[in-house]
Amino acid sequence: MNINYVTINQCNELDKLRFIKFVYDNTDSFILNTFGHVWSGRNWWEKFPIEVCTDDAGRVLGLHAYSVNDKHKNTLKTYFIVTSKAARGHGIAKLLIKNAIYKHKDKIEFYYVNSDIRSAGFSFYKKWLGENYEIVDNDFNSQDIIYKEPIYNIIDG
Repeated sequence: MNINYVTINQCNELDKLRFIKFVYDNTDSFILNTFGHVWSGRNWWEKFPIEVCTDDAGRVLGLHAYSVNDKHKNTLKTYFIVTSKAARGHGIAKLLIKNAIYKHKDKIEFYYVNSDIRSAGFSFYKKWLGENYEIVDNDFNSQDIIYKEPIYNIIDG
């Protein structure tokens, strides 16, 4: 299977709904299911275009929604990273994140992500990025892990 990396620079309302449905169908986290609200509510579809991996038939395998130098200076922040249930364990999320970092490496120094400790993301990031994280209380009666990692630890690691 070939994996194609695509930046979605323009999408109509139907395309947006398809991406929102992809997130909904491939996660059990109500937090991740706020994707459509966040990206539409902040008018980020054009400001911070999402990036996806697709197979040769055009099926979405993974979606990465992030900002650059918005929440934190010199930082790429992942808001949403979702891999299709069928494509998990094949490196899609890492590919999306690393490609985004490479794409913006001249404008950023850090990679920032937070993930609820009850989510699959917690295990993913802990396995990939290690134990160098902070734990903070979140707004959902739980806790988040927060990584703020120098990008060259990810690119070179």
